[in-house]
Amino acid sequence: MEFESVKPSSFVPYQLLYVMMVSPTNWAKVGKDWRKYAESPSGRDRSRSPASCRASGSSSSQQGVWNPKRMPKIDKLVLLPMPEPTTRLAALRSGQVDWIEVPPPDAITPLKAQGFQMVTGPYPHNWGHTLRLDKAPWDNKLLRKAANYAIDRVGICRTS
Repeated sequence: MEFESVKPSSFVPYQLLYVMMVSPTNWAKVGKDWRKYAESPSGRDRSRSPASCRASGSSSSQQGVWNPKRMPKIDKLVLLPMPEPTTRLAALRSGQVDWIEVPPPDAITPLKAQGFQMVTGPYPHNWGHTLRLDKAPWDNKLLRKAANYAIDRVGICRTS
């Protein structure tokens, strides 16, 4: 698969996570209705549905689907959405989960002392919003300039 863009965008690697691959056959079969498509996904892993994704999501290695040279090293992955950092921490400490992302900052030192392995990397701490420069009001160059001048860059960078 190949994607083309009219201009560079540093957010493309993160935006690709949200690209849905749609089966044209299944799309036509459900009458081109997104809700019905979500309830009747195409492919072999039918364990994902809007109802099940709210509680958990899972993926399995699906023998015969993957390129043999790129087979997953695990048979099953279960994801449990836990928005609260303290809930994730409690789940890790109790053994309910094997790993968590973004533990509470004050728990990092105690976790290391307890023998937990910490793996860190650069996170793109940004919320990429793409402005539609071809649609009003952002298609007006003067408005874009005014919005740019309205940003208090000194105030944003000021430390308390």
